[in-house]
Amino acid sequence: MHENKIEVVTFDLVGKIPEGASIQFLRAEVPAIEDPRFALIRYSVDGEEPETGLRLDLDKQTLLDHFEEGSQQERFLLGATPRLVQFLYAELDKREGLELGCSYEPPNRDFEFKDDSPLVTLPGQQ
Repeated sequence: MHENKIEVVTFDLVGKIPEGASIQFLRAEVPAIEDPRFALIRYSVDGEEPETGLRLDLDKQTLLDHFEEGSQQERFLLGATPRLVQFLYAELDKREGLELGCSYEPPNRDFEFKDDSPLVTLPGQQ
């Protein structure tokens, strides 16, 4: 049986996306195609990396996988999703000339958002 293996480009997320609620974002795996629609976000909870990652729909700018509704981890994830999307869009815009199967860190290790406020206001937050 012939396997169709899709090449991916991996972006380091450690220290690029704030961590919280015992979640740390490790890396994003993106298909090495023009205008990818999805990314797989690898993360750890309490230092343990689950076997499966979180699927991120780049077109809809939302995660397809979630934690328990209303949990602290889910609220954190909802707040971090726009930052993940913003970071990946910025990196994908720069990826011309990247080699398949390689792992990359952004040229600017101190990727900064315009401000440190959450991009999403959740119910009960002010």
